[in-house]
Amino acid sequence: MGNDRAWFRYGPFCADLAWGGLDSALAHKSRFLVSGGALPESSDLMLSFKVAASPIAPAIQSKSVSLDSDGISIVGSHWRATIRRRSAAFQVHPEASSLAWVIDEACLYTGIAWAVLRGGLVLHSSAVLSQRGALLFAGPSGAGKSTLARHLAGPTGVLSDDQAVCLPASGTSLTPSTSLNAGWLVTGNKRNETTSAPIHRLFFISQAATTRKTPLSKQEALYGVLKRVCIFLPFDSLLSILLDSAVKLISDVECFRLEVGLKDVSWEALVD
Repeated sequence: MGNDRAWFRYGPFCADLAWGGLDSALAHKSRFLVSGGALPESSDLMLSFKVAASPIAPAIQSKSVSLDSDGISIVGSHWRATIRRRSAAFQVHPEASSLAWVIDEACLYTGIAWAVLRGGLVLHSSAVLSQRGALLFAGPSGAGKSTLARHLAGPTGVLSDDQAVCLPASGTSLTPSTSLNAGWLVTGNKRNETTSAPIHRLFFISQAATTRKTPLSKQEALYGVLKRVCIFLPFDSLLSILLDSAVKLISDVECFRLEVGLKDVSWEALVD
């Protein structure tokens, strides 16, 4: 990449990147690293990769995760990380069979960890912008999250098609595209641009012949959020902080069960 710089983006998080002995051309192969161009002014984070001085013993399970006063520590296959609120440092084994894949996995975990450390969540959800704020559509693979988002907003109006980064407005310095009336903001995971908006409603979707929207109780909504949160496994050490964030989210945002029939679904049915 010559003198080109690289930087990291995941949802609302932008970080200056230090390579520490790794080939910076790897940025071209990552979903989360951007090569060249200017680092966004909103960046207040640092991300560094370094070649490990000695082989890294992988965790007994696929990953080992721990939470302490400094942040989150993770040991993966051929990499280890310490992630704090404003920085993350990785050591990567240079003989990993697919170094680009290892770095991509480490970047994904960094973004999710930064959301957790700031009191937020990353949901398996698509998101679109409406006049009243963002609408989130959460569900399992194949439920139609991306299809519904594109149907409502078109290919250019989708904020997120798979992972939605949700943060309490009080815990971020982001300037959203609409007013800060809502208690939570959502940002899509698009590495070349950042658009954030207050969350208006959260829908848990399933396919049906016709569209029907049903309000959820707080208990039902909490269960739905915890089923759709993106998080590390094992996550025992993070359970209390995730539960607290989920409770705050459903307290601030209206949640619904949405049976979707694409032939009759409309903006009016979702925001009235």
